[in-house]
Amino acid sequence: MKKLFTLSLTMALFLSAVSCGKKSDSSTTENAVPDPMITQTMYKEERLSLPDEIGMPLSMHVNENGCIKVLYNDNYNKLRVGDFTSDLSFSGSYAIEIPEDTELDFIDFNPDGTVTALLMHCTDFQKVIDRTADDEDISFIIAEYDADLNLIEQKEITGIENYYSIGDTFFQSFSKAGEDYILCTNNNALKIDSSGKVTAHADVDFNNYYISASDGRIVNFNNHTGYGFADSDTLAPPSSPTPFDISAPIQRPPFPGDDEYLCYIVLKDGYYGLTKNCSLQKIIDFASSLIDAGSIFSITPMDKGKYLLASNDTGGSYLSLLTVRPDDFVDERKTVVVGMHNIVNPQDYELANEFARFNDDYKVEYREYDYDSDDLRNDILTGDAPDMFIGREDDVFRYTNLGAFMGLDELHEKYGGLSRDDLLPNIAESYTYKGDIYGIPTDFKLDRIFLADKDVISRDDAFWDFDRFFEVYDSMPEDMYLTTQYSWMQDPMSVFCGMYMYEDFIDFEDNSCNFDCDDFIRRLEFCRNARLLPPLGEDFYQNATPQEHSMSIEENSFMLKNKEAMIGNMWMGNLHDFISSAAEYHYSISDVTILSTPSDKGCATFGVNEGFYSILRNSNCPEGAWAYLNYIMDDDRITSKTYTMQLPVTKVSYNYWMNRWREDLNMRKEDKMNYDGYEITYSTVLSDEDFEYLNTLLTTATASISGMDEELRKIIMEETERYFNDECSAEQCAEMLDNRVSIFLSERS
Repeated sequence: MKKLFTLSLTMALFLSAVSCGKKSDSSTTENAVPDPMITQTMYKEERLSLPDEIGMPLSMHVNENGCIKVLYNDNYNKLRVGDFTSDLSFSGSYAIEIPEDTELDFIDFNPDGTVTALLMHCTDFQKVIDRTADDEDISFIIAEYDADLNLIEQKEITGIENYYSIGDTFFQSFSKAGEDYILCTNNNALKIDSSGKVTAHADVDFNNYYISASDGRIVNFNNHTGYGFADSDTLAPPSSPTPFDISAPIQRPPFPGDDEYLCYIVLKDGYYGLTKNCSLQKIIDFASSLIDAGSIFSITPMDKGKYLLASNDTGGSYLSLLTVRPDDFVDERKTVVVGMHNIVNPQDYELANEFARFNDDYKVEYREYDYDSDDLRNDILTGDAPDMFIGREDDVFRYTNLGAFMGLDELHEKYGGLSRDDLLPNIAESYTYKGDIYGIPTDFKLDRIFLADKDVISRDDAFWDFDRFFEVYDSMPEDMYLTTQYSWMQDPMSVFCGMYMYEDFIDFEDNSCNFDCDDFIRRLEFCRNARLLPPLGEDFYQNATPQEHSMSIEENSFMLKNKEAMIGNMWMGNLHDFISSAAEYHYSISDVTILSTPSDKGCATFGVNEGFYSILRNSNCPEGAWAYLNYIMDDDRITSKTYTMQLPVTKVSYNYWMNRWREDLNMRKEDKMNYDGYEITYSTVLSDEDFEYLNTLLTTATASISGMDEELRKIIMEETERYFNDECSAEQCAEMLDNRVSIFLSERS
């Protein structure tokens, strides 16, 4: 299926409302029946596992036997229906036919289980994609499906051309109304008869939504004015609408009604039913139920006190069963306090809400700490420690030495859950310190790596020490530079920092250092004398023409192949980054060696983006913090994500995403990168051999916990800058560094 067109078609994934009922009559007398009794609006949420193939539901239907049908687009953007049994077990899926040369705008179940869809028809959708189509190129079709989802009827809408202009008109809602249909655009409400002919219209603005109530009347919702019954013949909005209690409340178009409510609608603060007396009654309160209204795709009644929710969050797209809390329910969950450096991100609050929704024992609140303060240490010493801390590598080292953090092995033995065996072996090895794992990231990347021609530097040198690095460098031709023009290593200091020349000379366990030695002096002198291309400079970037800039990038891309540079930059966040980084230099993975930063300790490869999660020993609720960490690291949650930037540290999630990425790349077949007009097209297909090479690299690379913080790094930079600025000799630099770092480590111990 081709890409959806403009906002109206994109919104089809989010906005769908169809209803079925007798023909509306504006003079119908309201039923003098009492409104349904609602005593509790707080709901418990239970997430349901979905097969990998099922994406976000476009619409859902629960039949009289409690079985569920879910309409969705599969990984190939083909329309399918998934079947679930009454106990919410997945029982299979099958494709649904759509008319030829059409794209889906709206689709929804009717109350009787049949389906109605609105589709755009175009014989050349490339014009739509290229934005060259005009109004004569497209038309619209209504398709009807029976309860078994067989296509039984399709009709072209006639007269819509008077109210639709491509690029200017988008659709708000589409509703079946008895034998007719109601289509609401950003400027018109259209009534369409059973033959597909537009028979009436009303001028409205983009704040309006229409739906046929379960008793046949036409309901109009307007973000600003409120709601009420529209004229059934002209679709004119109600003359005296009932205002909403809150402003701009509508989150989704209304949903079909049933015997209990005329229709349902998602407002900003909750899920409401429209009673037969035309009043909105809150059924689910989002705040107390910890539900984000903006993430809801659909809510469908199941039986008394139960609703099926289609939504998404940081765990991806999912279905949930919502069950009403008892009337006497009191939230007695313990609070887990999570400390975090600086400002807490919105994603962290979302994650805390997710956890609280699915947990009856704990809820989470965040506490912010400045990077350069001792507030966390003071809280620990005064007995006000958070239960969890999300920090940096040096925090793990520092507070473990203070005895403040609990190890993963100890936590598993005490509370169960996540264990060392769940982690990739090299992850467990890398972050073991003093016999246990006191800080664990959720994901990792390789950020201290370079790329080289395999014929120039062997793959046997992937995890080299500095002796081997110098040996390889000294064997290179004298006219070969260390790295390429656009490298981030363009001066002695950036080589020193970029290759972490200093880390091998500090022992954080013993709080000692040995900078005053020949090996460190050798590294200083290498950085100063390394063959580096001079930077292009600000004048080039400000004054070069686009053609000159493009040419410069093209020349840079061939430096490895032309044996002008020894190594090139590499950026690794996920599997595609390996391929694109190699392609940037006109290589495939088969042609290159991926190299770690040299290290005499043999462990200088990993990078962590999200930080290290640690549990504090003498806090108020360490068991709740452990439950939260287990939720964060849960494989079902991680593998349900639609996309992840980096590699998960658990075996199950790592293997899932590596294979998922490979499937996506092989399906894509090729990709392009463009640099100011210079374009490279490359294959994204990974052979078994290349995949195994990358997989082995990732599962054998290691790192180590480091106590390197900003203050220590500042000392190192100050002294080495003096040497690179010719203010002292290499020997003097080494001696001064050894002295200052020794004092710093002694004072911090």
